[in-house]
Amino acid sequence: MSASAEQILADAMQLSDRHRANLAVSLVDSLDPTIDSDWEAAWDQEIARRTKELDEGSVETIPRLEVRQKLRGRLDGRSTT
Repeated sequence: MSASAEQILADAMQLSDRHRANLAVSLVDSLDPTIDSDWEAAWDQEIARRTKELDEGSVETIPRLEVRQKLRGRLDGRSTT
Protein backbone atom coordinates (compact mmCIF):
# COMPACT_ATOMS: atom_id res chain seq x y z
CA MET A 1 0.00 0.00 0.00
CA SER A 2 1.37 3.42 -0.87
CA ALA A 3 2.13 5.99 1.80
CA SER A 4 -0.77 8.15 0.64
CA ALA A 5 -3.16 5.18 0.80
CA GLU A 6 -1.91 4.37 4.29
CA GLN A 7 -2.54 7.98 5.34
CA ILE A 8 -6.04 7.88 3.86
CA LEU A 9 -6.72 4.65 5.76
CA ALA A 10 -5.40 6.14 9.00
CA ASP A 11 -7.62 9.20 8.51
CA ALA A 12 -10.64 7.01 7.67
CA MET A 13 -10.13 4.98 10.85
CA GLN A 14 -10.68 8.17 12.85
CA LEU A 15 -14.23 8.48 11.48
CA SER A 16 -17.30 7.29 13.36
CA ASP A 17 -18.57 3.77 12.70
CA ARG A 18 -21.42 5.13 10.60
CA HIS A 19 -19.16 7.30 8.47
CA ARG A 20 -16.65 4.46 7.99
CA ALA A 21 -19.49 2.16 6.90
CA ASN A 22 -20.73 4.75 4.40
CA LEU A 23 -17.20 5.20 3.10
CA ALA A 24 -16.75 1.44 2.74
CA VAL A 25 -19.98 1.14 0.75
CA SER A 26 -18.88 3.99 -1.51
CA LEU A 27 -15.49 2.38 -2.11
CA VAL A 28 -17.01 -1.02 -2.92
CA ASP A 29 -19.59 0.60 -5.20
CA SER A 30 -16.78 2.39 -7.05
CA LEU A 31 -15.25 -0.96 -8.02
CA ASP A 32 -18.27 -1.92 -10.13
CA PRO A 33 -20.47 1.07 -10.88
CA THR A 34 -22.98 -0.92 -12.96
CA ILE A 35 -26.35 -1.28 -11.30
CA ASP A 36 -28.32 -4.45 -11.81
CA SER A 37 -31.93 -3.49 -11.08
CA ASP A 38 -32.99 -7.16 -10.76
CA TRP A 39 -30.28 -7.73 -8.19
CA GLU A 40 -31.23 -4.61 -6.25
CA ALA A 41 -34.93 -5.55 -6.31
CA ALA A 42 -34.11 -9.06 -5.06
CA TRP A 43 -32.04 -7.65 -2.18
CA ASP A 44 -34.79 -5.16 -1.32
CA GLN A 45 -37.24 -8.08 -1.06
CA GLU A 46 -34.81 -10.11 1.03
CA ILE A 47 -34.19 -7.20 3.39
CA ALA A 48 -37.93 -6.63 3.76
CA ARG A 49 -38.49 -10.34 4.49
CA ARG A 50 -35.75 -10.47 7.11
CA THR A 51 -36.90 -7.23 8.75
CA LYS A 52 -40.45 -8.58 8.95
CA GLU A 53 -39.19 -11.79 10.58
CA LEU A 54 -37.25 -9.79 13.15
CA ASP A 55 -40.21 -7.51 13.85
CA GLU A 56 -42.54 -10.50 14.26
CA GLY A 57 -40.08 -12.31 16.49
CA SER A 58 -40.15 -15.40 14.29
CA VAL A 59 -36.35 -15.53 14.10
CA GLU A 60 -33.69 -15.20 16.74
CA THR A 61 -30.56 -13.14 16.28
CA ILE A 62 -27.08 -14.34 17.17
CA PRO A 63 -24.51 -11.91 18.59
CA ARG A 64 -21.80 -11.00 16.09
CA LEU A 65 -19.01 -12.20 18.37
CA GLU A 66 -20.64 -15.62 18.66
CA VAL A 67 -20.92 -15.89 14.88
CA ARG A 68 -17.26 -14.87 14.48
CA GLN A 69 -16.16 -17.49 17.01
CA LYS A 70 -18.12 -20.21 15.22
CA LEU A 71 -16.74 -19.22 11.83
CA ARG A 72 -13.20 -19.00 13.17
CA GLY A 73 -13.62 -22.47 14.69
CA ARG A 74 -14.77 -23.84 11.35
CA LEU A 75 -11.88 -22.22 9.52
CA ASP A 76 -9.34 -23.43 12.08
CA GLY A 77 -10.67 -26.98 11.81
CA ARG A 78 -10.83 -27.19 8.03
CA SER A 79 -8.58 -29.52 6.10
CA THR A 80 -5.75 -28.09 4.03
CA THR A 81 -5.72 -31.04 1.61
